[in-house]
Amino acid sequence: MYNHKNRYNNDRDIEIFVRLPQGGNSLHESIKDIMPYESRNNIFKDKYYKLKSDDVCKTITSHMKFDCNMYIHPTQARGLSPREAARIQTFPDDFIFYGPQNSWYKQIGNAVPVKLAQIIGEEVIKYL
Repeated sequence: MYNHKNRYNNDRDIEIFVRLPQGGNSLHESIKDIMPYESRNNIFKDKYYKLKSDDVCKTITSHMKFDCNMYIHPTQARGLSPREAARIQTFPDDFIFYGPQNSWYKQIGNAVPVKLAQIIGEEVIKYL
């Protein structure tokens, strides 16, 4: 599987990933004692967010090139891999992202979801 390589996370972040329940964010009580941005909670309330397995994913953005803390896997202590983010953006599994790993996240986050682009294109063609 192409581009299915997770980035490195430090021990503190992994502990946060383990403690957060699905749907939990930076303000959740379970991580209050290890939250590194406590004095800036008003700015970083979504610095960490654990996705919910039974809900729609948050919008994928190119911020993932910096870290995946806003996109914590719902059942594993890690952020989403580029391939998982690409699936959310409806890229087919055989689509390969090139360049450094951080650029994969940027490409995925900057993309219009493939199926959305297809639907828009089909509608535009009807009027040409």
